[in-house]
Amino acid sequence: MILGGYSLGGLFALWASMQTDCFRAIAAASPSVWIKDWIPYAEKHAPMADRIYLSLGDREEHVRNQAIARVGDNLRAQYGLLQRQLGPDSCTLVWEAGNHFTDNEGRLARAFSWCIRSLR
Repeated sequence: MILGGYSLGGLFALWASMQTDCFRAIAAASPSVWIKDWIPYAEKHAPMADRIYLSLGDREEHVRNQAIARVGDNLRAQYGLLQRQLGPDSCTLVWEAGNHFTDNEGRLARAFSWCIRSLR
C-alpha cells in the first residue's frame, strides 16, 4: 500500500510512516516539513516504509514568511536523515519547477508513479 499527499497531506504521510508499517511507500510532494520541531521529531522516529519520495518546488523556500522559508533546508535535512535510516536507494528528492502552487496534481502523480515503479 502507498500513502501520499501534497503539502500538509505530504507531512501527514511522512508522520504516518513513522507510526505504522502498513505502508510500503510514501509519496510526499511539497510536504510541510517547515512545521516547528519536525526535524527533531523525525530524528527520533524512523519511518517503517520501504520507499519514500520527496519533492519540493524550487521557489518554495523563497518566501517572506521565515517559518515557511525553512522548508528547503528542512527537506534537505529530512532527505539526509532518510538516506541514513532507509539507505540511499530507498528514497529520492526531486526539485520541481515553481512555487508551492505550481502543478500540484502533476507533482503528486509523479510521486505516486515513482513509488509504484520503485516497489516492482
